[in-house]
Amino acid sequence: MKTLYNLLLLLLMLSHSTINAQRNCGQEIMLQAIETKHAGAREQIKAARAKLYNSNSTIQESISAPSGKYFKTTATPLIPVVFHFLLDSNTFKQLGNISGIEARLNSQMKVLNNDFNGLNADKIKVPSVWTSLYANVGIEFALAQIDPAGNSTIGYTLTIVPNASSFDVSDGAKDMKFSATGGVDAWDNSKYLNIWVGNIKFGGANVLGVTVPPATPLYTIPEYGIALHQFAFGVRTSFAQPFITNIDKGRTLTHEMGHFLQLIHTWGDDGGLCAGSGGNDDDMSDTPNEADATFGDPTFPRFDVCTPAGNGIMFMNYMDYTNDSSMYMFTKDQAARMNFEVGLGGTSFSLTLNRYLGDTQYKAPIEIKLYPNPTSGIVIFQYDFIKNPLLQVIVYNALGQKLIEKNDKNINSIDMSVLSKGLYFVQCKFANESLLQKIILQ
Repeated sequence: MKTLYNLLLLLLMLSHSTINAQRNCGQEIMLQAIETKHAGAREQIKAARAKLYNSNSTIQESISAPSGKYFKTTATPLIPVVFHFLLDSNTFKQLGNISGIEARLNSQMKVLNNDFNGLNADKIKVPSVWTSLYANVGIEFALAQIDPAGNSTIGYTLTIVPNASSFDVSDGAKDMKFSATGGVDAWDNSKYLNIWVGNIKFGGANVLGVTVPPATPLYTIPEYGIALHQFAFGVRTSFAQPFITNIDKGRTLTHEMGHFLQLIHTWGDDGGLCAGSGGNDDDMSDTPNEADATFGDPTFPRFDVCTPAGNGIMFMNYMDYTNDSSMYMFTKDQAARMNFEVGLGGTSFSLTLNRYLGDTQYKAPIEIKLYPNPTSGIVIFQYDFIKNPLLQVIVYNALGQKLIEKNDKNINSIDMSVLSKGLYFVQCKFANESLLQKIILQ
C-alpha cells in the first residue's frame, strides 16, 4: 500500500507541470539583437520613442500635473484582440485541448481588463504611500467577434505546429507572424491587436513574452503585436496545469500590453545604472529611480543603489519583473502615457475606431448569462433588465450568416429549436453596446 501511495504521489507531482524560469521579457533581447544587425538601431528606436512622447503637449502637461490629474479620453477606448495559438500536439493536450485553451483565454481576458480598469482585487496591497499614484488606466480589450473577411469569429486561431517547434524572440518572434515561415499572418494591424501564443525562446531558454510596439523603427507593420509563451498566459485553476513557475495569474500579458502602449521597464533597461548617473529612466516621474529588474516576491520597502532610502523602489509595478502575485499597479503617469497612445495621434488610435469588431463580454458594466448551454432549443437570458434593457437578439451561424433576429424591449428568451445542431453565436444588443455569446445547440 505504501508503494502504491508513493507512486500516486510521484504521478501527481509529475502532473503538476511547472516550468522553472524567473520572469523575463524579450524586449532587451530584441533590442540588443537589432543593434547587432543595425549599428545605432537602439538610439534610433529611443529617438523615435522620444519623438512620440514629445509630440503632444497634453501628455507633457499631464505628466507634470499634480497627483490625481492625468490625461485620458472622455470615452473608454476599446481595442479588439485576436489570439493566434501555434502549439504542437503535445502542448495542445497539456493545455486541455480546445476547452482548456478557451478557459485560459477567458481568464486571461478578465485579468487584462481588471488590471487596466482598476478592478484587480490585489490593488489593496499597494503601499499606502503610493495609493494616490495607483491608476485606473481606463482602456478595455475585447476578443474579436468579426474576422477580416466579415465573418463571425471566436476570437482566436489555432495552428498545430511540428512537435518541439520553438520561436526565437531576438527578432520579435518574427517566424510566428508569417505563414511563409510556419506562423500565422497578422490580421489587419490597424484594426486588431494581434497576440501570438507559442513556445518562444532565446538560446534554448523560455521567454515569457516579447512585444513589437507600433511605429518601432526597422520593424514592419505585420510584425507589430505581442508574443506570449504558451505556459505564461491565463490563470491557474488547478494544481495540475502547466505554467511557468510563479507566472500563473495572467500578468505577463498585462506587462506586455504596457510595452505595446509604449511603456518601458521601470529600471530603464540600462544594465543597472541610475538615471542622472549615465543610466536611463522610464520617463515616468511618479515611478522611483530603479537600478535593475526586481525578481520574486519582495517585501515593502525594497531599496537599491538608485533609491537607497525613502519609500524604496516600486517593485509591484506591472512593468517590473516580480512574480505575478507581486505586481498589481500602473501609475498615473503610465496611464497618461498609454491613454495618449490610444488617443487621436497615438500609435494605437486606429484600433479604438473598430469597437464593433470586439466581443465586449468582458466589459464590467453589463453582465448577461445565457442558459442552458448547451441547449436543445430554448435559451434564457438573465440580466439586469431595469438598468440595461436588451433590445435586440441576433443568432448567427459559424459562417457569420444571420439566422434569427428578435427585436423587442427586455427580451428574456429565444427559440433555436428550428436550427440544426451545432455552434452558434448569439449577439445581444443593448442601448450602448453589443455582447456576443457562443451557444451550442444539441
